[in-house]
Amino acid sequence: MRTEGTISMWGNGRAVRIPKLMLDNLGLKDNDRVDIRVEKNAIIIKPATKKYKSLKERVEDFYKMDFDQAVEENPYSFEEIDFGKPVGDEIW
Repeated sequence: MRTEGTISMWGNGRAVRIPKLMLDNLGLKDNDRVDIRVEKNAIIIKPATKKYKSLKERVEDFYKMDFDQAVEENPYSFEEIDFGKPVGDEIW
């Protein structure tokens, strides 16, 4: 299957619309992750093969314990940090 598209602005990035029939042929739907790479002067888009971990899973892996236990044992402390006097045109 082949189609033509137009590169359009999308926020600070760019986007190309992909026809639904093409997505259906790949088994892709809204919010599915894809791998994108440049190869031999072409942009290749494929369904993602890597499973991306949630923040909860990443915290559990990092602390080697259950998420709730990790949060309880490692509470965040919020305090102001003094980085010294402004050096540019910062407005404080």
